[in-house]
Amino acid sequence: MGSMSCREKSATLAPNDENDEFVEAVVADSADLAEGQMKEVSIAEDGKVLVARLKGGAVTAIGAKCSHYGAPLVKGAMGDNRVRCPWHGACFNLTTGDIEDFPGLDGVACHEAREVGGKIMVRARKSQLQSHKRTCNMVARDEANTQTALVIGGGAAGATCIESLRQNGFTGRIMLLCAENFLPYDRPKLSKALDADPAKIALRDAEFYQKNGIEVHLGAEVNSIDPGRKLVSLEQGEELSYDGIVIATGSEARGVDGIEGCDLKNIFTLRTVQDANEIATVAKGKKVVIIGNSFIGMEVAAYMKGKALTVTIVGRSAVPLEPVLGSEIGAAVLKLFTDNEIVHLGGRSVSSFVGSEGAVSGVKLDDGQTLDAELVVAGIGATPNSKFLTSSGVRLDSRGFVVVDQNLRTNLDGVFAAGDVTAAPLSLNGRALPEPVNIGHWQLSHFHGKIAGRNLAALLAGRPQEFTPLDAVPFFWTMLFGKSIRYAGYGHGFEEIHMVGDPSALQFEAYYLKGGEAVAIATLNADPVAAQFAEHLAAKRPALSKERLLADHTYWRK
Repeated sequence: MGSMSCREKSATLAPNDENDEFVEAVVADSADLAEGQMKEVSIAEDGKVLVARLKGGAVTAIGAKCSHYGAPLVKGAMGDNRVRCPWHGACFNLTTGDIEDFPGLDGVACHEAREVGGKIMVRARKSQLQSHKRTCNMVARDEANTQTALVIGGGAAGATCIESLRQNGFTGRIMLLCAENFLPYDRPKLSKALDADPAKIALRDAEFYQKNGIEVHLGAEVNSIDPGRKLVSLEQGEELSYDGIVIATGSEARGVDGIEGCDLKNIFTLRTVQDANEIATVAKGKKVVIIGNSFIGMEVAAYMKGKALTVTIVGRSAVPLEPVLGSEIGAAVLKLFTDNEIVHLGGRSVSSFVGSEGAVSGVKLDDGQTLDAELVVAGIGATPNSKFLTSSGVRLDSRGFVVVDQNLRTNLDGVFAAGDVTAAPLSLNGRALPEPVNIGHWQLSHFHGKIAGRNLAALLAGRPQEFTPLDAVPFFWTMLFGKSIRYAGYGHGFEEIHMVGDPSALQFEAYYLKGGEAVAIATLNADPVAAQFAEHLAAKRPALSKERLLADHTYWRK
């Protein structure tokens, strides 16, 4: 058993397949493409491809756009036989087109490239030039294989895991349990576009799952699991048996329980598409108060501009995003919001909610001030969805996260966990952090799902020696009024920031230092620096030292 690449799928198309119409053209002079360089080139009038010269001199050609949101890969970071998207950090193998890091689920097209007489020639299927994504090969369901792989959770980790199982040779039964009544969808879009249609942001359609022999159970709330008997009990009373299981239940939004008046109508948290749609409907023309000035709260507030009558943000930190990005960047973000007529009250907390006719009408703060409010959205963090595991024997840490090893195994045989629900090992600059960490990033959840699916497939095939260890660089982003901040690495507990550029002008590279080394970076209007930094960490190159950054902050990119 082994993983199957997009390239393999391309090679197995039937000879009479309509996609077998090819186009071939000279796209560049060989001398114009140096080792370690990539170029976006056109094939006649049919489309564009990305050509690259790898170490050793080989030339390759793949699709020119990221399969996630269509970013031009030529503007990304080229690593060792792969390219990293400049927008959100997804990585694609330059030889096969396979997706190697996320977000997104698809690879990109792989074309034939060769050099003849000092020219680079590319031969490609026309159909693959018209699309910037391609689904990787998956094995078919084999009814003779009676094994069952059960995946709990329809988020990024669960959605990637079921595909990873098929991509890595598992032909048995796959069941995906989704607590919501919707197919897995692009959850990061919710806080940026609260009126999103779940069908339009679905990661895959129903036909995809049916075609690949994946059973998706919607509205399936898990009550408990019994690893000894290998049974999962649903809230509806049904029991499901399995041979291997992946827990990918993610997290739930932290509410305002315990605060006086918390049961009033029109007080929301944001986690599901249903939450988002209800907030969008109620917010129109209303006075809105957002509790929390981290990423979710700020994205929701930005969305409300022009839709709500007024928008006020209440946050514990003096400026938005301060604990993660620092005060200087936070101040720049604050100005961006105040310039858009959004009020920010930092260093405050909520003491109670005021109601009228059963609905919220005001928010009372700890300094005695009362804000008019017809809608309240709490964006104050999340807690792991792990209560159903309390009596399972699965090890949880003090905060309720599932503790996993580098192969995403729990303490119980045959039980894996992935995504936001976990506390997992992390390495930076080639060195493992002393304790497992929880990082709630969409990209990292995808990567967890890939590894959990691959390792569960290996286990069910009786080949645990083929386990693949987790090794990914955290990467996330936020979009606020058309400005995208990108972040790579893990800067928790940073001691100082080396700032390059001017946050007030919304252009910067911020290096987060710990122990004299850069452990994370945040950028705005500085692409592809965040992608380059992520690739630097992924390649386990020498750590960026404070001293060298002070002397020349670009030295590591040369």
